[in-house]
Amino acid sequence: MNDRFDEFGSRLERLAAEVAALSRRVAVLEGSPRDEGATVPAVEVEGQELAAEHAADLGMPSSPSLLDRIGTTPVGLASFVGRTLLVLAGAYLLRAITDAGWAPKAAGVTLGLAYAGSWLAMSAVAAARAVRASAVFHGLASSLIAFPLIWETTYRFGLLSPVSAAALLAAFFVAGLVVAVRWHLPETAWISTLFALTTAAALFVGTRHLVPFAISLLVIAAATEIVSVAGRWLAIRWPVALLTDAAVLILAVIVSRPQGVPESYTPIAPPAAIAVLLVLAFLYLIAAGARNLARREPVSGFDVFQALAALAIGLGGAVRITFATGGTGALIGAMASILGLACYGATFVFADRREGHERNFYFYSTLGGLLLLSGTALMVRGAALSIAWGLLALLVVWAGRRYGRFTLRLHGAVYVAAAAAASGLIAGGAQRIFGTFEQGWPAAPPISYAVVAVIAVCYAMLIGLRRDVESVHWARLIPQAIAAATLCWCVAGLAIGAVFNIALGLPGVTPDGAVVATVRTGAFAALAVLLAWAGRRFALRDLTWLAYLLLAVGGLKLLVEDLRLGRPGTLFLSFALYGIALIVAPRLLRRAR
Repeated sequence: MNDRFDEFGSRLERLAAEVAALSRRVAVLEGSPRDEGATVPAVEVEGQELAAEHAADLGMPSSPSLLDRIGTTPVGLASFVGRTLLVLAGAYLLRAITDAGWAPKAAGVTLGLAYAGSWLAMSAVAAARAVRASAVFHGLASSLIAFPLIWETTYRFGLLSPVSAAALLAAFFVAGLVVAVRWHLPETAWISTLFALTTAAALFVGTRHLVPFAISLLVIAAATEIVSVAGRWLAIRWPVALLTDAAVLILAVIVSRPQGVPESYTPIAPPAAIAVLLVLAFLYLIAAGARNLARREPVSGFDVFQALAALAIGLGGAVRITFATGGTGALIGAMASILGLACYGATFVFADRREGHERNFYFYSTLGGLLLLSGTALMVRGAALSIAWGLLALLVVWAGRRYGRFTLRLHGAVYVAAAAAASGLIAGGAQRIFGTFEQGWPAAPPISYAVVAVIAVCYAMLIGLRRDVESVHWARLIPQAIAAATLCWCVAGLAIGAVFNIALGLPGVTPDGAVVATVRTGAFAALAVLLAWAGRRFALRDLTWLAYLLLAVGGLKLLVEDLRLGRPGTLFLSFALYGIALIVAPRLLRRAR
């Protein structure tokens, strides 16, 4: 019996809550707005929740409208708009007093800015009293007064210097954002952001004082990134980032012009422009790291896009200005290398394959590789660069093997190819393998053999001399295939050059294209057989791929080069050597399967 009475009481309470919710809706329709400071009865809150549940059951959208979010009604909206117009009327009264000469212009500007600041303070007071709609409209009134006033007094009247205008603009934006964050007013945050961006862009273009307003945009960007790190209002970052990127890119292009900064622009010191560019690059990379490392959030599309854009514009623009002014770029290269090492360090946080962190690992490792390649290329040249990239290849390949990460092994293979290119082995090999005949080729420098040894060690680390690769997906063999192809290319180039120079010293040998073609055919044949044997001996599929490729290229070369340039004696050797390769290599490859 008691259970029945309890059930009846529960149903009665739910019915009362629904009636209260319906009463509230009727009051809204009849235009009787609730007093701004009034509290909402608990039964009415429960009724609202029940109404939302019923709407969900009926398939109706339950997301609140803008008026619901700011806590007003259509009638209340009209009241708030009217009050905002009265606030603007007060601002125009101050303007009229100033224009009439009753107050100095500087005093009028000060009073106008103070008037705007007072309404932002009123917004904070209203938010503290939980009168949300009033707080939003007070914030709107403050922005409507402050930002147009800053633009007009700077661009039209020249009462504010560009530096002062940029500082005031950034200060008003930060103040509005603080109020929005403190009392969770996303509408106020958007209003302040859009007004600040529009004003900064207008002054950036109109005054042609690029550095101060680029800095103000960076301050806006930094503030929005700090807010986003806390997980609030992530969409607000897009307009800020895009406009900041555009402004800083314009700054870089104008300062790096060969003709110099146009006369219509304020002179810009290259170090100041470089500092702005580097701040952009560091700002967004640090912000992304704070979200992904400190808060353990996965990399978002914004992180990828903006980090790459900021680094390309920031570091690329700084290098462009440095070169345009006669610098070397070594300092910027050092900064890029430090960032690259930091990104690689971040990858080890995600190296344990925790769920949801795969994207972070791929993003930061790839970013680290790009930064290290570009940074070291700016710092050193020639043999030192090939040594640096060779050491990086050894380190990254070891890390990839240590942590079982395919991405790091792939990066190591890329460093291997880069080291070969920096040492001249790639270009020299192309000349010896496919280039036109010359009266001998110069002997390779000792650094070339050191790089070849590094490539061989990296390849041995990549394969681990394993015999069980049949179970490995072919895509996983790409890093060692890149290293193997680079090693073969370098060895073939060195071998062809050495054999040809030896052949030139033999009696009766004419140093012409026929001899070069035969030497090349012999190198192709020997290398194909060697790769086929090694692929069979160590069960390495990447070497069998290269062996087939060499046989195909060698046959095409025999038809195109040897038959066109060869003499009977050289053609005899070419056909004999390549025929032996075609007999031996396929047999070895068949046994390797």
